[in-house]
Amino acid sequence: MEVWLRVRLNHPGSLQADLPGNRDNPTAASAATTQFAYHDAGTMDASAPQFTTNLLLRGGRTLSAFRRERLLRRVRACRPAVTGLDGRWIYFARAVDATPWLIERLERLLDAPCVAGERAEAVPDDMIVVAPRPGTISPWSSKATDIARHCGLEGVVRIERGIAWSIAREGGPSRDCAAALAESGLLHDRMTQCTFLPGTFLPGTSSAGVSGTNSSVSSVADAEALFLDRAPPPLSMITLDTLRDANEALGLALNPGEIDYLRERFSALGRDPTDVELTMFAQVNSEHCRHKIFNASWTIDGVERERSLFEMIRHTHACNPGGVLSAYRDNAAVMHGHEASWFVPDPRTGRYSA
Repeated sequence: MEVWLRVRLNHPGSLQADLPGNRDNPTAASAATTQFAYHDAGTMDASAPQFTTNLLLRGGRTLSAFRRERLLRRVRACRPAVTGLDGRWIYFARAVDATPWLIERLERLLDAPCVAGERAEAVPDDMIVVAPRPGTISPWSSKATDIARHCGLEGVVRIERGIAWSIAREGGPSRDCAAALAESGLLHDRMTQCTFLPGTFLPGTSSAGVSGTNSSVSSVADAEALFLDRAPPPLSMITLDTLRDANEALGLALNPGEIDYLRERFSALGRDPTDVELTMFAQVNSEHCRHKIFNASWTIDGVERERSLFEMIRHTHACNPGGVLSAYRDNAAVMHGHEASWFVPDPRTGRYSA
């Protein structure tokens, strides 16, 4: 979607070409000056003005036919009664003074009609909505909001997107089936997203159930939940005798030796660690950073190897370095390349060419 937006916004006749100087809305520039001074700080999550409006726009399908079929096979493996599923993009936008001018151009930008002003329609019990975890700003949101403002839509405070999954099932809709799929993790990324089971589709029209324990939202239908600005929670002190429990609760993946090390070091300091300190230690001391397993000694079939796993990998490169300019430096590698053409936009026309 991001690439599509970049090309579309640079193409002749696109929004970028239509909106220079806001000629169709001469008051937009002056209004933006007074209403959006807080954007100068460059903070996407700054508290929005109280006179903002939440908009909902419906987009197209999220998956091609063969990807839907592949996902359906995975879903049917755990819920055989499911006969079909279809995902559609939905866009949540918060805007200041949501005039028809702004809404019309936002619809063109996202290629999605706005439905926020319509009467809410009932949504089947098997509808699942996937959205970013409340309190977070997705990378897509940051880029899309930035693009919207560069297209003259200064009234847009933030744009976020989600997916509305429709589930077809033998015997008709089943809220229990939808809830089970929402909990399964097949339709969303547990790390960055959460799932909701709404009673209605449009924002601000009803309450809804929330699936999972990773969200405190009581209503997905109200898109306000996606734009909440919460103060960071206070630090939590973790007593040394509960380090093992904290390791499980926080998902730190510390091994017994590391827990003993932390207990020893903080005992020497004469204090308990905070949850932030434990999380930082877990990240810095993780396999990704330290390569504890890759750099460990290896014994295979009772025979201790002279090289660690990482040294084995390096040995392969040492025996056959052809085509490699640099390796194992600065967390990157450089290889010999070849001449190629680049696609770049013409600054006058906005068209891409090699």
